[in-house]
Amino acid sequence: MLHLPLNLQIKDSCFWGREYVLSGSECGNVLVWRRSDAQPVCAIKADEVVVNRLQPHPFLPYLAVSGVDHTIKLIEPSPIPEDQDDESHFEKIEKRKNAAREVLCSVLLT
Repeated sequence: MLHLPLNLQIKDSCFWGREYVLSGSECGNVLVWRRSDAQPVCAIKADEVVVNRLQPHPFLPYLAVSGVDHTIKLIEPSPIPEDQDDESHFEKIEKRKNAAREVLCSVLLT
């Protein structure tokens, strides 16, 4: 299961069909997890700063997304392009988490 860094919060979340759970995040992405095994599937860039709210269309494959600006974006999740390494985003989150943990531990131990 994906563990998030101390400085990254999950925002709004929802189900996408029966297979996936989507959530907004402070990294500006919609994060997608497979419901059956809680594994991260992909990250969809949806805002420059933060994704606070997301809402799927009731029957079309669209997702309404909003952040801190005054816009609502309609996105249509699509397959990941072959040249895009989706896993690298989750690796970056893991590295930030580890770095934040090291800083926190060094502050607490001094």
